Amino acid sequence: HRDLHSFPTRRSSDLGFGIAGIVAFCCSLVLALALAPAAVALPFVVDNAGDNTDAALGDNVCLANGGGCTLRAAIEEANAFAGQDDITFAPGLIGPIELGSSLTVTQPISITGNGSGTGPTDTVIDGNDTFRLLDINNLAGTPMISLSDLRLQDGGRINPGASFGGAGLRTTENTTLTNVVVTSNQIVGTIASGAGDGA
Repeated sequence: HRDLHSFPTRRSSDLGFGIAGIVAFCCSLVLALALAPAAVALPFVVDNAGDNTDAALGDNVCLANGGGCTLRAAIEEANAFAGQDDITFAPGLIGPIELGSSLTVTQPISITGNGSGTGPTDTVIDGNDTFRLLDINNLAGTPMISLSDLRLQDGGRINPGASFGGAGLRTTENTTLTNVVVTSNQIVGTIASGAGDGA
Protein backbone atom coordinates (compact mmCIF):
# COMPACT_ATOMS: atom_id res chain seq x y z
CA HIS A 1 0.00 0.00 0.00
CA ARG A 2 1.14 3.53 -0.79
CA ASP A 3 2.02 5.73 2.16
CA LEU A 4 -0.15 8.82 1.73
CA HIS A 5 1.93 10.65 4.30
CA SER A 6 5.01 10.33 2.09
CA PHE A 7 3.83 12.98 -0.39
CA PRO A 8 5.43 16.39 0.11
CA THR A 9 3.30 19.17 1.51
CA ARG A 10 3.50 22.90 0.83
CA ARG A 11 3.49 25.60 3.42
CA SER A 12 0.63 28.06 3.24
CA SER A 13 3.13 30.82 2.52
CA ASP A 14 4.37 28.94 -0.58
CA LEU A 15 0.78 28.52 -1.84
CA GLY A 16 0.01 32.17 -1.25
CA PHE A 17 3.06 33.24 -3.24
CA GLY A 18 2.00 31.00 -6.13
CA ILE A 19 -1.49 32.49 -6.30
CA ALA A 20 -0.07 36.00 -6.10
CA GLY A 21 2.31 35.21 -8.94
CA ILE A 22 -0.48 33.87 -11.13
CA VAL A 23 -2.63 36.95 -10.44
CA ALA A 24 0.29 39.25 -11.27
CA PHE A 25 0.96 37.38 -14.53
CA CYS A 26 -2.68 37.53 -15.59
CA CYS A 27 -2.84 41.25 -14.84
CA SER A 28 0.30 41.84 -16.90
CA LEU A 29 -1.16 39.84 -19.79
CA VAL A 30 -4.43 41.77 -19.74
CA LEU A 31 -2.53 45.08 -19.65
CA ALA A 32 -0.32 44.04 -22.54
CA LEU A 33 -3.34 43.09 -24.64
CA ALA A 34 -5.07 46.35 -23.79
CA LEU A 35 -2.05 48.39 -24.84
CA ALA A 36 -1.42 46.40 -28.04
CA PRO A 37 -2.27 48.40 -31.18
CA ALA A 38 -5.57 47.42 -32.75
CA ALA A 39 -5.44 45.76 -36.13
CA VAL A 40 -6.42 48.23 -38.84
CA ALA A 41 -7.75 47.01 -42.17
CA LEU A 42 -5.71 48.70 -44.86
CA PRO A 43 -7.49 49.61 -48.10
CA PHE A 44 -6.87 47.73 -51.29
CA VAL A 45 -5.13 50.19 -53.63
CA VAL A 46 -5.81 49.64 -57.33
CA ASP A 47 -2.62 50.35 -59.30
CA ASN A 48 -3.38 48.43 -62.49
CA ALA A 49 -6.11 49.62 -64.88
CA GLY A 50 -6.51 46.15 -66.39
CA ASP A 51 -9.28 43.67 -65.62
CA ASN A 52 -7.45 40.50 -64.59
CA THR A 53 -8.73 38.34 -61.75
CA ASP A 54 -6.93 37.81 -58.45
CA ALA A 55 -4.00 35.38 -58.57
CA ALA A 56 -4.61 33.79 -55.15
CA LEU A 57 -8.17 34.39 -54.07
CA GLY A 58 -8.65 34.54 -50.32
CA ASP A 59 -5.12 35.46 -49.22
CA ASN A 60 -6.23 39.03 -48.39
CA VAL A 61 -3.67 40.38 -50.86
CA CYS A 62 -4.78 42.16 -54.01
CA LEU A 63 -2.45 40.78 -56.67
CA ALA A 64 -3.91 40.11 -60.09
CA ASN A 65 -2.75 37.59 -62.61
CA GLY A 66 -0.11 39.44 -64.58
CA GLY A 67 0.81 41.71 -61.66
CA GLY A 68 -0.54 44.74 -59.86
CA CYS A 69 -3.87 45.22 -58.16
CA THR A 70 -6.84 45.53 -60.51
CA LEU A 71 -10.29 46.70 -59.46
CA ARG A 72 -11.63 43.21 -60.16
CA ALA A 73 -8.97 41.56 -58.00
CA ALA A 74 -9.63 44.04 -55.18
CA ILE A 75 -13.37 43.34 -55.24
CA GLU A 76 -12.75 39.58 -55.34
CA GLU A 77 -10.55 39.79 -52.24
CA ALA A 78 -13.10 42.03 -50.50
CA ASN A 79 -15.83 39.49 -51.29
CA ALA A 80 -13.76 36.68 -49.78
CA PHE A 81 -14.08 37.98 -46.21
CA ALA A 82 -16.95 39.30 -44.12
CA GLY A 83 -16.83 42.92 -43.03
CA GLN A 84 -16.25 46.32 -44.54
CA ASP A 85 -13.42 46.78 -47.04
CA ASP A 86 -12.16 49.96 -48.68
CA ILE A 87 -10.86 50.22 -52.22
CA THR A 88 -8.96 53.26 -53.45
CA PHE A 89 -6.92 54.02 -56.56
CA ALA A 90 -3.28 54.95 -56.89
CA PRO A 91 -2.82 58.67 -57.65
CA GLY A 92 -2.21 59.24 -61.32
CA LEU A 93 -3.51 55.83 -62.44
CA ILE A 94 -4.30 56.10 -66.15
CA GLY A 95 -7.61 54.59 -67.27
CA PRO A 96 -10.22 53.80 -68.27
CA ILE A 97 -10.86 50.41 -66.69
CA GLU A 98 -12.51 48.39 -69.43
CA LEU A 99 -14.45 45.42 -68.15
CA GLY A 100 -14.70 41.96 -69.65
CA SER A 101 -17.68 41.07 -67.44
CA SER A 102 -19.77 42.59 -64.68
CA LEU A 103 -18.18 43.35 -61.30
CA THR A 104 -20.13 41.55 -58.57
CA VAL A 105 -20.06 42.83 -54.98
CA THR A 106 -21.20 40.51 -52.17
CA GLN A 107 -19.73 42.21 -49.05
CA PRO A 108 -19.92 45.73 -47.58
CA ILE A 109 -17.51 47.92 -49.49
CA SER A 110 -16.48 51.46 -50.25
CA ILE A 111 -14.91 52.33 -53.58
CA THR A 112 -13.31 55.76 -53.81
CA GLY A 113 -11.92 56.86 -57.15
CA ASN A 114 -9.75 59.77 -58.23
CA GLY A 115 -12.47 61.75 -59.97
CA SER A 116 -15.63 61.39 -62.06
CA GLY A 117 -14.51 63.41 -65.07
CA THR A 118 -13.18 62.26 -68.41
CA GLY A 119 -9.51 63.07 -67.88
CA PRO A 120 -6.86 60.35 -68.13
CA THR A 121 -6.41 60.13 -64.35
CA ASP A 122 -10.13 60.20 -63.49
CA THR A 123 -11.53 56.84 -62.46
CA VAL A 124 -13.65 55.65 -65.36
CA ILE A 125 -15.21 52.18 -65.35
CA ASP A 126 -16.33 51.21 -68.86
CA GLY A 127 -18.49 48.28 -69.95
CA ASN A 128 -17.92 48.60 -73.71
CA ASP A 129 -21.72 48.70 -74.20
CA THR A 130 -21.76 44.98 -73.41
CA PHE A 131 -21.60 44.38 -69.66
CA ARG A 132 -23.35 45.73 -66.59
CA LEU A 133 -20.70 47.57 -64.60
CA LEU A 134 -21.57 46.85 -60.96
CA ASP A 135 -23.91 44.22 -59.55
CA ILE A 136 -24.39 44.72 -55.79
CA ASN A 137 -26.67 42.01 -54.53
CA ASN A 138 -27.43 39.37 -51.87
CA LEU A 139 -25.43 40.91 -49.02
CA ALA A 140 -26.20 39.68 -45.51
CA GLY A 141 -27.63 41.98 -42.84
CA THR A 142 -27.96 45.69 -43.56
CA PRO A 143 -24.66 46.49 -45.26
CA MET A 144 -23.63 49.90 -46.45
CA ILE A 145 -22.16 50.42 -49.90
CA SER A 146 -20.35 53.65 -50.74
CA LEU A 147 -19.24 54.74 -54.19
CA SER A 148 -17.36 58.03 -54.58
CA ASP A 149 -15.53 59.97 -57.28
CA LEU A 150 -16.23 57.50 -60.09
CA ARG A 151 -17.54 57.59 -63.64
CA LEU A 152 -19.68 54.59 -64.62
CA GLN A 153 -20.12 54.62 -68.36
CA ASP A 154 -21.02 52.50 -71.38
CA GLY A 155 -22.58 49.66 -69.44
CA GLY A 156 -24.74 47.51 -71.65
CA ARG A 157 -27.23 44.67 -71.47
CA ILE A 158 -28.44 42.85 -74.56
CA ASN A 159 -31.87 41.20 -74.53
CA PRO A 160 -32.04 40.81 -70.74
CA GLY A 161 -35.59 39.46 -70.86
CA ALA A 162 -37.11 39.23 -67.38
CA SER A 163 -33.84 39.63 -65.47
CA PHE A 164 -33.75 42.69 -63.27
CA GLY A 165 -31.35 45.59 -63.08
CA GLY A 166 -29.88 48.42 -65.08
CA ALA A 167 -26.92 48.36 -67.40
CA GLY A 168 -24.68 50.61 -65.32
CA LEU A 169 -25.53 49.66 -61.77
CA ARG A 170 -27.82 47.22 -60.03
CA THR A 171 -28.07 47.32 -56.26
CA THR A 172 -30.49 45.81 -53.78
CA GLU A 173 -28.59 47.30 -50.79
CA ASN A 174 -28.22 50.67 -49.07
CA THR A 175 -25.93 52.44 -51.51
CA THR A 176 -24.54 55.96 -51.29
CA LEU A 177 -23.19 57.67 -54.39
CA THR A 178 -21.04 60.78 -53.94
CA ASN A 179 -19.71 62.61 -56.99
CA VAL A 180 -20.49 59.61 -59.19
CA VAL A 181 -21.46 60.10 -62.84
CA VAL A 182 -23.59 57.31 -64.34
CA THR A 183 -23.80 57.90 -68.08
CA SER A 184 -24.31 56.27 -71.48
CA ASN A 185 -25.53 52.96 -70.09
CA GLN A 186 -28.13 51.18 -72.16
CA ILE A 187 -30.28 48.10 -72.51
CA VAL A 188 -30.71 46.86 -76.06
CA GLY A 189 -33.33 44.39 -77.22
CA THR A 190 -36.17 42.69 -75.37
CA ILE A 191 -36.98 43.52 -71.76
CA ALA A 192 -39.96 42.24 -69.82
CA SER A 193 -42.37 44.66 -68.14
CA GLY A 194 -41.17 45.64 -64.66
CA ALA A 195 -37.67 44.22 -65.13
CA GLY A 196 -35.86 47.48 -65.73
CA ASP A 197 -34.85 48.68 -62.29
CA GLY A 198 -31.35 50.10 -61.81
CA ALA A 199 -29.35 52.62 -63.75
